[in-house]
Amino acid sequence: KGYISYKSIRGRKVAYLQYRSREGIKSTYLRPNDVPIVIALIAERKKLEEEIKRRRQKEEKPLAKLSPSAIALTGSLLSGEKIVAEFKDNLLLWIDEKKAPLWVVRTRELSDWLSHRAIDAHRANSRLLKKIVRLEAKDDVSIALSVHAATLTDDYWFRPKHSKLHYEDIAFTNDSYFDLALSGDSSNLKRKALHSPEFTNIGSFEKAWKKQEDGWWMYKKEAPMELFSELFAAKLAQKMGFSVADYEQEGEFIKTKNFAINLNFEPAMALLGEDADYDHAFQTFYRIDPFIAFSFLRLVWFDSLINNVDRHNENYGLLRERKSGKILSLAPNFDNNLALLARGYPKNPKRKNDGLIRFFAEFLGKNRIAQDYYDQWNIPSLEEETILSLVKQIDTPVDIEYLKTYLFSGYQKLLSLKKTR
Repeated sequence: KGYISYKSIRGRKVAYLQYRSREGIKSTYLRPNDVPIVIALIAERKKLEEEIKRRRQKEEKPLAKLSPSAIALTGSLLSGEKIVAEFKDNLLLWIDEKKAPLWVVRTRELSDWLSHRAIDAHRANSRLLKKIVRLEAKDDVSIALSVHAATLTDDYWFRPKHSKLHYEDIAFTNDSYFDLALSGDSSNLKRKALHSPEFTNIGSFEKAWKKQEDGWWMYKKEAPMELFSELFAAKLAQKMGFSVADYEQEGEFIKTKNFAINLNFEPAMALLGEDADYDHAFQTFYRIDPFIAFSFLRLVWFDSLINNVDRHNENYGLLRERKSGKILSLAPNFDNNLALLARGYPKNPKRKNDGLIRFFAEFLGKNRIAQDYYDQWNIPSLEEETILSLVKQIDTPVDIEYLKTYLFSGYQKLLSLKKTR
């Protein structure tokens, strides 16, 4: 750091390295043989500073200024560089049903899809974020459009008419608002409004995306028992052989890696709307692929086991191939922070009149195919040793005997729903 200055001492030119510190300007004598080395190092530093500046300018893209075409929802909906639908004044002109977002295929319009991609206005930190970037008066559609409706979990985006933007121009490259979105920390923020994945980071809990060497990670702020329940549920699901998102604890936060790398995540809402009926969902998935329907049955079985009361049509869904639009599978299980002990210890650990188990039983009674799948399914075992081992891996004290009773009671009730063949 610093620069070289020269002084004339007794007619001899003497070099000093000068730099600023907390105490003021520091000056260090340089031996003649060291001067060329220090000059080279300073030159290299200046090159690096220029490269950092260039990269930062490239990464710190400004929020989009909404053109009349964008406001009117006139333009193209794209998947990466591929146009998959065209709109004029929010009216569908043309659509590629094999590659367009399933939500738009179902509704045939754009604004509803856009509004469900905007950050949740009820989160305190989202209100602060929007205030800082002067978006507090904007509606959900405008919030989504400010980042071209792009998210980190798919490659869909909106390009208004006459725009020459490409996907690489709008893809997210930095996590500038991570601290603000996660913890409300507004220090060290630049005045200009930056393009950020936080504007399309949905959900009611305070959360934020962090860019790390191995990809993007979602950090979420949770109460201790919510964090325990989320982490325990993920570890238990993995142990029992279910597809589940990777979760790790980092201090007071829990983080999960983006599982939609090079794939498109489509929430169940895209196909089902607000209808959360198990039977309707199963039948819809069965028409797409019987194995996806079976995966859904296993998902709601596990929800019933851990009493995940917060499963809704936006926190599970499908994975699609980006190039072809082909539906591949149900997405990995995620978002279990309101399960198990998250809201305290339930009054009845024996699971008498358990609501989710009753709903699951009613679903099996209504759908013969689902019941047949369930009867043939070799349900993974639940072992006491597994529960004890997983609890030890999580730094949150819980009543282990209660947890065992709660899980084993639910497990046995679910097993009893198998019909004798």
